[in-house]
Order: sequence, then structure tokens, then C-alpha cells
Amino acid sequence: MKYQLLLLSFSLTVQIFGQDLWVQRANLPSIGRHGSIGFNIGNKGYVGLGQINSGPQGDWEMNDMWQYDPASNSWSQVDSFLLSDNTAHLSSWSSGTSAYFGSDQLYKFNAENSSYTSLGVLNESVSFTAHTSCFGKEFFIFNDHLSWFYYGTEQWATAYFNQSIPTYPEKAIFSRDTIFVSGFSFNSWKLFYLDPVTLKHDTISSIPFNNLYNYELTTLNEELYFLFCGESSEDAGNKNYKFNLNTRIWEEFESFPGNGRRYFSSFKIGNRFFMCAGTNGTNHNDLWELIPIDTTSKPIQPTTELPDLVVEHPYPNPSNEWIYIQINNYDANKTYYLELFNHAGQRIGFIKTSQATFNVDCRELSSGTYFFNIQDGINNIKSGRFVVL
Repeated sequence: MKYQLLLLSFSLTVQIFGQDLWVQRANLPSIGRHGSIGFNIGNKGYVGLGQINSGPQGDWEMNDMWQYDPASNSWSQVDSFLLSDNTAHLSSWSSGTSAYFGSDQLYKFNAENSSYTSLGVLNESVSFTAHTSCFGKEFFIFNDHLSWFYYGTEQWATAYFNQSIPTYPEKAIFSRDTIFVSGFSFNSWKLFYLDPVTLKHDTISSIPFNNLYNYELTTLNEELYFLFCGESSEDAGNKNYKFNLNTRIWEEFESFPGNGRRYFSSFKIGNRFFMCAGTNGTNHNDLWELIPIDTTSKPIQPTTELPDLVVEHPYPNPSNEWIYIQINNYDANKTYYLELFNHAGQRIGFIKTSQATFNVDCRELSSGTYFFNIQDGINNIKSGRFVVL
């Protein structure tokens, strides 16, 4: 276990850091909603269910499910779910080719044939409960006990803590063989660790900001990301923070550029985090990807000294200095994104521009073939390759 090192001298320094990048992807084809579920199976994401508040007539429960393919930036519908329970604000998680979702009644979704089955009624509701996957189980953290679901046998077990957790657990994430949990206690937010083997737990750090309502907790590049943090339980937030497990520093980074929201759904594919739907009084159906800054996906700064060139293909190609790539059907009112991949298909960088041409600095790239994909946030508008000498 690595949590021992994390307990040493955590800093409460907050720095402003604005280089993480939000990119809008293709909208969910169905109508907007909130309280929907989101999960990934393999390299596909899934969003569905949820509800729309329809005033005096009551809430409109949704029963559709959609699959998202990040390779083509496209959606396709899978079979609708006719549940006997409500369809909003359910917990969801996935393992292998299956996903699980529910509140006090649990369902299993099989991605191989797009079918679902009921696994029965639970002893306690798992909606709005901090949970995370590790060691072949899904752990649900309560104030005085821990319940877990075995993926293989699909059975439940429970263990009680020797000492109750001094916070109300809100969100949990597994990283570095440790479960990290955030929660609220005595008018302040805390971050603590939980050993999933010994069940030992202790506070790591106070969270140096109070606006954490309706947030999402995920891990990217071994940093803990707190996303869409609201000011109150009714606030549709757009503030983002992260905690670096190496430097032990809290950072605030660029606020979400779209409409702030609560009760959204999310899924993560590898190191790619996606957020969809949610509400701020209006139900949304937009999809966004968060591209984190790290050593494998870093911003490539475009130059302001070189002119935009009108070229149909990457030019010059090959090159060991600069390559220029024209944007098809350029619109000065749009922002464009170029994602760069190496020969193994790993994303190694991106460029963001509102100009007509991407200027790619190849001087720090190793020799070889590189692939690129250009999007305007919604549509793929150009793909290709070039060679670095």
C-alpha cells in the first residue's frame, strides 16, 4: 500500500492552472435530461435513462440507452430499458462486458447483446453513495460500514468499521492501491484514504474550498479531479479543481466553458474523461471531453510569427522543423482542435486554434510517422498523416 507516503505533510496551496482542455464532442442524439447514468465498456461509452422535470404533470422518466464511439465521434442507440423501478439518479459501474446500475434494485446490462436483466432487490439504496471499483469488486462506502459487490459471483458482502468515518462520504476513486474518498464534515470538506484490505482509514487533507456540491471525482494521470463543483446543493457548477498525489498541491484550473450543470452523467475510456447531459434548469444533451495536461498529452504551442499557408495537405512533408495543415471550410467564428497520434495510435498532444492553419512544431518530435485528426468540436473535418525526419 502506498498511502503511508501520502500522509506526510500535505500542502493546502491552491494555484490557478489553466491548461487542461475541454473539447465539445457530438451531442447525444436524444433530448436533454438529468440524473442519467454513464459508464464505459471497453472503448465505448454509454449514456441513458434519467428524467426530465415536466412541472405539474410530474417527471418524465427516460428509458433509452445510447452508445458513444470516440473513434468516430458518433452515437448509436441500444435497446430501451423498461424498468420497474425509477430511472433517475441511479448508481452505475462496469466490469468486462457488463455494466450494473440501480438504487435499491439492481440491474445488469450485457453489452454483447445489448440486453439487461434484474439482479433483485438490495438491502440498502446505492443511489448517491460513494463507490469505486478495485480488486474485482465494487466498493460502496457508508459512514459506518463498507459494502462490496463481487463481479464474478454477483454477491454482496458487508464489513463495519472499527471507527466511523468522520465525514459523510460523497465520492470515491481508486488509485495507487488506495481508495480516496471526499466528503463533508462539520462545515468543511475532507479528503481521506481507505485501505480496501485492512479497512483502515484516516484524513489526508482538508479541501481548501467549500464549493463542492454536485461534483464528479475522477482520476487522470494519478491526479484527483474534482469537476463541476457548485456553490450550493442547488447550484449548477462549472468550477474545476485537482489534487496532485505527487506534489500534494491543490490547483484550480479553467472553468468548464459550457453551461454549468448538476446531475450529469460521465464515463472514462483510458485516460479520456467524458461528461454528458445534466441540468441548470434546462436539460442538456451536449457531450464534452476533458483532455488533461500530462507528459503524454501536452499542449503544442502554435507560433504567432509564422503566416497561415493555404495548403491542401500537410506541407512540407516530410519535415524536421514545421509542418502546416490547412483547415477545410475554415470558419473564423469556430475554434478548431488538432489531436496528434504516434504510430502506435497513442495521443501525444493537441493544438487549439481559431486560425485557418495549424502550425505544427516538429523539432521536439522523434523521427517517424504521425497521424492527426482535426475537429471543430462537433464534427471530424480532416484526418491525415505526416513524417518527421
